[in-house]
Amino acid sequence: MRRTALFLLPLLFVLAGLAWADDGPKTEEAPKTEEAPKKDEPISAEQAALNKMVAELRIEAEQIRGLKWKFDVPGNNILKKDIPPAFAEEVDHFMPKIKRDRYTRALRRLGLLSSTQDPFELMGSMMAGMAGGFYSPRAKELFVVEGFEGDAARPVLLHELVHALEDQHFDFQARTLPIGMDPDRTFAETCVVEGSAEHARVTYQGLHKDVTAAFMRSQADPSQAAAQMKVLQTVPAFMIVPTMLHYRHGPLLVSRAMRGTEKQDYKETMRKLYADPPVSTEQILHLDRWFTKTRDYPRGIIWAGDFAEALGRGWEKLYEQRQGELDLALYLDRFLGGTDGKLNFRNFIHPVPAEERCRKAAAGWDGGRMVFYAKGDQPVVMIQAWVFDDVAEAKEAGAALSDALKAQHGDAYEATGWEATAPSLGAPLASSTLSYTGMYGPGRIAIRGDQVIIVDGAPKESMETVWRWALKTRFLRDDRDTWKPAATTETK
Repeated sequence: MRRTALFLLPLLFVLAGLAWADDGPKTEEAPKTEEAPKKDEPISAEQAALNKMVAELRIEAEQIRGLKWKFDVPGNNILKKDIPPAFAEEVDHFMPKIKRDRYTRALRRLGLLSSTQDPFELMGSMMAGMAGGFYSPRAKELFVVEGFEGDAARPVLLHELVHALEDQHFDFQARTLPIGMDPDRTFAETCVVEGSAEHARVTYQGLHKDVTAAFMRSQADPSQAAAQMKVLQTVPAFMIVPTMLHYRHGPLLVSRAMRGTEKQDYKETMRKLYADPPVSTEQILHLDRWFTKTRDYPRGIIWAGDFAEALGRGWEKLYEQRQGELDLALYLDRFLGGTDGKLNFRNFIHPVPAEERCRKAAAGWDGGRMVFYAKGDQPVVMIQAWVFDDVAEAKEAGAALSDALKAQHGDAYEATGWEATAPSLGAPLASSTLSYTGMYGPGRIAIRGDQVIIVDGAPKESMETVWRWALKTRFLRDDRDTWKPAATTETK
């Protein structure tokens, strides 16, 4: 079944999967098992029906997935209004308020959020408007959202039960928490997880045509469509798109992996994928860069040091994370896409739902990193480093990044023009540099060979020192990277 933009999504309800957690859980929790209610705690008819359905679907999930349950996982009904508080509880468990505030401030400085938008409140409302069900690896429980009942709920529950079953064998939190500050790698990992659960759901629906019919009728509910449209019109695209692409590209990944297996061995395919998963959005968006004899691994980016020292007394690192091809495309689309950062449905037919220039500029991506520094109420300093497949790709991306910065700064933007620098003994790469001033102060962008370096908003007195440090950034090839442009017939 082909997914559309309007669809009640079964979700993996885990903060590490959203790349926002950089610490492990505060406490260790034993797996919860389903217990019979006490005599003085009668269950509702709805809960009794759900318990019966979950018990039946556990058997089918086990048969389809080829794994055995280690313990029972309870199912719960949840009201839409209770989803944001449940999400907030997950956030509190994984991410202290001080780190949430730092993350929010960095997103606002990047221009992806307004001064009044809170990313965690937005995510809670997105889940309430678009989730049909979700599974929490932390609580070891699954939930079905109000409005889903009877046969219409079965495909969603089967999907979530596969999450629960795989969690017992592959430990989602242990896999994702260590990579919490790498959204690029986390996106790829989540595509493995969601691709598997979607494959199981489609298999289940193929065995139960009556269930499929009920499920499709539930998707046509006008109230559900209205709630989802509200989300799509209010939540920024950079938050919506990655979640929705898990359900587009995840199944494609699993299907491609199964091509070479004997008798389309689902269990063996997933064992191999969990043992050796893709590590970037690039590998997911362009599967020929993963499923070939040569693989395209991203380059590592190492700063020359802590820029706080170069900025001067009182400065400290606010936030830092790696950035992938999808991150770059959506960042560019925020300022060059013409939709004020909202999802453009016309773009959703593309593997990367962004304006054409933004897709093309991001397509040569080979690595990215951002870091933000703060000092009291002074403007936050933003430093970016990008590397691309070749010089031509870097020029294209650098021009787009320059235009995005100009659009972000608006009327405050003033530039002196690009200046070319020839290679020398001390600077072996030819470069083209643009200096400008904007709403946050001085800025500079350089296109050097296959690299793009940006310092935006550094104080005038420390700009030259920060810039020298930025130019010393190292770009390291992964030893596993054997991909060459001629190694695949796919074009980006």
